[in-house]
Amino acid sequence: VDRQIAGLFNLVATVRRDGSTLQGWSGTLGTWVHAGLTPDTPNWNYMEGLQYGNDPNLVTDATGRSWLAWYSSAASLLGVQVQEVGGAGAPSGVPRTMPGTGEMTIGMLGRTPLVARPGGGVYVGYPAPQAQNQVRVWRVGAGNAPIVARKRGSGPVTIAAAGDGRLWAIWDDRGGVDAKIHARRSNRGATRWGAEVVAGRPRGTLQAYRLDASAIGGAVDVLGVFNIATSANAATFHRRLLPGLTLTADPGRVRRGRTTTVTFKVRDAGAAVRGARVSAGGKSGTTDGAGRVELKLPGRALTATATRSGYAKDTLRLRGR
Repeated sequence: VDRQIAGLFNLVATVRRDGSTLQGWSGTLGTWVHAGLTPDTPNWNYMEGLQYGNDPNLVTDATGRSWLAWYSSAASLLGVQVQEVGGAGAPSGVPRTMPGTGEMTIGMLGRTPLVARPGGGVYVGYPAPQAQNQVRVWRVGAGNAPIVARKRGSGPVTIAAAGDGRLWAIWDDRGGVDAKIHARRSNRGATRWGAEVVAGRPRGTLQAYRLDASAIGGAVDVLGVFNIATSANAATFHRRLLPGLTLTADPGRVRRGRTTTVTFKVRDAGAAVRGARVSAGGKSGTTDGAGRVELKLPGRALTATATRSGYAKDTLRLRGR
């Protein structure tokens, strides 16, 4: 064990293309990276001359480049930082600050959510700005970090990358003592996001302290650390989530007392979903290759439902006029 990393927090690691490893950690004096498995090589401080680097993470992207992400509360370098890691573990280039986090004097509790997308790009998911009431996803190097969701509390956020290029964003919508876990999945290009799905929270728990996730097939496995009721005890819970469908209708209202032909569309992050079953008013049908199906519905207010294997269902209320 290298004596220089005594008292470390949040140890992380990545394996590079040549099979070698990088390890990272943080402490009160900075954020470090170490290359290889021998203590004879140096530890590189990515907060050299500063203090309070927090909660680092490491990934190696599809091109073989490695990246370190962390939260910095140093006055001259506020916000979520990402920097390339050189071959020997030394910093390469300069830190890049995630848009929307440059005025944050407090970061999220837990490892900085960082993933390398198989289709290209390194992404950070983070709550921002100072109030942490937005979920932002940033492709490192881009000039903006789009808002994926708005939330009411300062609960944790995480991100996961699927093998087909999609991303998942997962967050605690409430914060405080009323956790409620939500998620969205992107399209294959990670440019559009699908419907929110709600996982709630484990029975008998109140607050979510940390979230992590791993995409598997078309689903995502979510791990969360929750406190047990009002005690000081905490435990890690797991739940598998499916992506959400988005159901729309044209027209959005039916004529009272008259049969109305309604065209339904089912989408997944903007893409048409073939084979989804839409049911409403005792009628049902299956969407075509354009994600559409027509139903002749009775003239009264009703609820339409879209379902398909591998997805969480969506519902839509059609009002009468």
